Amino acid sequence: MMNTIRKIPMLIALIVITGCSANYRMVSRIHRDGTLKRDVYVKADSAYLSGKRVESPFLFELGNHWQIERLNPSPKFDFWGQEEAVNVKAHGQFNLSIDSVLFRAKASWATPLGEPQEHLTTHFRWFYTYYEYTCRFPELTDKGPIPLGEFLTIEEQRLWFQGHLEGYGWMNGIELKDKLDEVSGRFEQWYTKTMFTLRMEQFIFFLRSSNREELAQKLLADQDTIYRTMYEKSVKERDESPEQFVERLDHYYRGSLYQTLYEQHKSTIDSLYDRRFQALELFGHQIKFECHMPGQVLWSNASINTSDSLVWKVDAYRLLYGDYTLRAQSRVLNVWSLVLTGILLLIALSGILIKRKKRG
Repeated sequence: MMNTIRKIPMLIALIVITGCSANYRMVSRIHRDGTLKRDVYVKADSAYLSGKRVESPFLFELGNHWQIERLNPSPKFDFWGQEEAVNVKAHGQFNLSIDSVLFRAKASWATPLGEPQEHLTTHFRWFYTYYEYTCRFPELTDKGPIPLGEFLTIEEQRLWFQGHLEGYGWMNGIELKDKLDEVSGRFEQWYTKTMFTLRMEQFIFFLRSSNREELAQKLLADQDTIYRTMYEKSVKERDESPEQFVERLDHYYRGSLYQTLYEQHKSTIDSLYDRRFQALELFGHQIKFECHMPGQVLWSNASINTSDSLVWKVDAYRLLYGDYTLRAQSRVLNVWSLVLTGILLLIALSGILIKRKKRG
């Protein structure tokens, strides 16, 4: 059994870091001949709408297969309980029997969400033709320096990030809430320690690259103590800026050395942090993935299964555990095979009747 577990508000801190959030509605229509028509809706800023294509709001590159359409008036769509207007649509048609990657991510950090692997398999079974569709979003490879396994078991990661309830189906609502609260607390600990360690690594790298090895060694030696003293039980400090980080270091050492260094080399240090934390921008994006299969849907692992379409929610949280694969199977009745079978039966029946008549 699979279900979608909503993240508590505290986890939105990952999005706050980036200062950027975007919802995408991706609608895919798979046809019987293996072709796929895809529409991607998003809200673009004024810079993009004015013609500055470098400010593309899409997670993927817009190649020759894609056509861009500005939507005016802007339609509104429901993104998991929150209604939002979109003003741009990209649409294209592809052949799933040939292509497995329909588009390329616009940057390396966007690859997990912007470059899924898709595949369509067709099976002919005389009366029916079966269609099996998969779309795999790959696991995040850069999860930071602290392994998730130090804080969460594999089963807990599956539950927390992808909503798998295997092993927890015996729990009632009260018991499941207690379990989620427990997992949430340990996830918070992992996240706080990861953010601290990343900031410390970048600052130590700066010190070493500027020939301040003695200071770098001092921070390395004191790193664990600084974390336990200044961060381990402090949630509000985990998303601090580089300037706030050096202030905390000076507070720990009771001086002003690190703030002075930061003021003297602000652009260099900020650039190091921006590059290292760029991957977190992915957590500000989520995809409402809708798929229309040919014929009758037999099964899927969709979050929502309606008579019209299958719907999944895809975001970077789900990729922290592992690959997130969308699966669906449908079948189409082969009308021609029914007609042909009927004709063959009639011919056979006619032959039998004629033979009986001759004998009679």
